[in-house]
Amino acid sequence: MKSTNLLSIIFCLVLLINAFIICVWFTSVANENEPATSVTTLDVTSPEPEGTSSSKPEETTSEPTTEPVTNPTGSNPVDPDQPEPHEHSYKAVVTPATCEAAGYTTYTCSCSHSYTKDGEAALGHVDTNFDHNCDRNCGKTDMGTHADANNDHSCDYGCNVAIGTHADSNEDTDHVCDYGCGAVLEDCVDADKDHACDNGCDKAFGTCEDTDKDHDCDYGCNKVFGDCVDADTDHDCDYG
Repeated sequence: MKSTNLLSIIFCLVLLINAFIICVWFTSVANENEPATSVTTLDVTSPEPEGTSSSKPEETTSEPTTEPVTNPTGSNPVDPDQPEPHEHSYKAVVTPATCEAAGYTTYTCSCSHSYTKDGEAALGHVDTNFDHNCDRNCGKTDMGTHADANNDHSCDYGCNVAIGTHADSNEDTDHVCDYGCGAVLEDCVDADKDHACDNGCDKAFGTCEDTDKDHDCDYGCNKVFGDCVDADTDHDCDYG
């Protein structure tokens, strides 16, 4: 009777042990098939400027944070408050050179940035027709000196404008141009035989005398010399 009871007790213990093992095995299988769940906390902190350090412990906050913005072509952070890099696009405006000023080109970007570059040197004044005016129509009208140093009545610069009066005034009537060109303007003649130049100079022509005793000036001025009388009644003119 006692052996029977002992066998019953052993049998019950074996059943209990097997039941425990089966429970543990089912629990293990169930845990392996269940998806793992975990909570990850993202701690976003702003990068500190280079050359600085902080020993302040990290703080956990529930306020919204902004993650760093990355360049499309890289991973370096970009400050969202800064404008995107600007690439200049210049428009050129050429200022041509003038007679007295050099030319240049102004390059202006849409962002208002500008710079200049030297261009053609000043052209200088030109007067190919010698009219004292610049051929480039710059407004300069006093090129060259309008003068006649050699008194030839022509501008020494070459403008072909007559200078001075080509005449012999009545004040000297020397037949020579009073301006000084040296030209003889008239001949010194005495066509009317009055012993004076017909053109008014001071030259005296001929001697008023009657060497042939004909009572007339030998030069021909029509002056009558002596009376034709015969006081001694010799039938000869007393004048000779």
